[in-house]
Amino acid sequence: MYDYPDVIETENIPDHSRLVDKKKLLQNIAYLQEEGLVKGGILECLSGKEPAIHLIKATKDAINLLTEEGSISASLKIVTVKLHNESLAVIRKFIHQNINDSEEKKAVFTADKTASR
Repeated sequence: MYDYPDVIETENIPDHSRLVDKKKLLQNIAYLQEEGLVKGGILECLSGKEPAIHLIKATKDAINLLTEEGSISASLKIVTVKLHNESLAVIRKFIHQNINDSEEKKAVFTADKTASR
C-alpha cells in the first residue's frame, strides 16, 4: 500500500519472499493478476517465466481490499442483489395479491422496470 500507484520498492519486499518456491510464487502472482489485484510481476524470458516482485503494481481493488475502510461502495453500504426471473415472478405475484391500490401497484411496477434496465 505504501508504494501505490508505483511498483513495489525493493525495501518493501519481505526478505522471506526470496525463499518461496519459484513455481508457487509464479502461481500466486498469476492468481493475483487474474483477480485484478496486481499488475506485472512475471517476466517472460526465453528460459520461461520468472517472478519479478519488484515489478508488481497494486491495483485500486487491492488497496480497497487491504484498507480498513474497504472500498468506496463499502463506505456507502451499497449492496448489489441479483434475482432470477423466477424469484421476480413470485415477488410480482405477491404484489398483485397484496396491494389493492392500483396507483401504488403501478408505482411499484414502474420502479421495477426502471431498475431492471
